[in-house]
Amino acid sequence: MLKCYRFFKQVRNCLMHAGGLADQKCVDDYTVFAAVATCTALGVKEVPAHSPPAVGQPVPLVLRGVVGMTAVVRHLVVTLDAELARHKVAEEVFVRRWRGFYPGPVTLPYNPIRRTARVARLTKKVMGFPATGTAAELETFLKQRTLVN
Repeated sequence: MLKCYRFFKQVRNCLMHAGGLADQKCVDDYTVFAAVATCTALGVKEVPAHSPPAVGQPVPLVLRGVVGMTAVVRHLVVTLDAELARHKVAEEVFVRRWRGFYPGPVTLPYNPIRRTARVARLTKKVMGFPATGTAAELETFLKQRTLVN
């Protein structure tokens, strides 16, 4: 997936910085990507549409490739997010940022629906993105670290 991403990123760079003409880096990145451009290797239902670039020629880009690339980017983001969330360093960063926003424990509503909504809002404010995992897991994490009561 990273090879696919790298190729499409290079196509974008050529479009933005080289007048839409392919450079040697784009051709090289295509060669690396083409070797793994299968549904099995990429773990996708459909390989993003692509064509081989030629140095000095307009980079070939089709809408179907751009649409397919969004699935690759989404998968990369979700995978990296999940991996980061599993590590203690990520937990420490989260706790430090939380305490920067809320120095003392935050009191949560007794009502479970309101409590879940409040935890989601607080987390979004601290991290800038929606909460991941289940509300119960997140609430347990926050309680264990005395961030909420």
